[in-house]
Amino acid sequence: MAWCYELRGSENRLLGRHSGFKSERAARVAGQYAKRAMDCICYPNSETLTLVTKENDTTTEGRSYDPHFIAKHDANTNLKYAWQKPVLDAFQERNPKNQLRKISMAEQAVSDRLCNPAPFGVDERIALRKLLPVLRRLLHQTF
Repeated sequence: MAWCYELRGSENRLLGRHSGFKSERAARVAGQYAKRAMDCICYPNSETLTLVTKENDTTTEGRSYDPHFIAKHDANTNLKYAWQKPVLDAFQERNPKNQLRKISMAEQAVSDRLCNPAPFGVDERIALRKLLPVLRRLLHQTF
């Protein structure tokens, strides 16, 4: 049996779903990465995200995201740092061929920020530290 994870927001609203994992543990680990990514990409977001793992429902395969959640967090006014926009674009891309390019653009944006001599605030440093492993995981999921 395959497993899936779901990210849920307030009022149990489905924000994201990914399926096809071989074990509950694999689904939980991937879900934790996705949750951390959404937490650091969509900063400042006061909505608490909940991770749910369960046996896969075969009626809904693959990845899906709530378009209202994406639209709400897609505006540049909701993003605190410039590097968050390309990272969000990479996570939203559904076409694997385009996703590789967008992951590369996100990595470049993060690299540019890390090489920038401007000082980091504590919030930005924490967000970047959490984001780098999540980007690596997204790259591995794309292949």
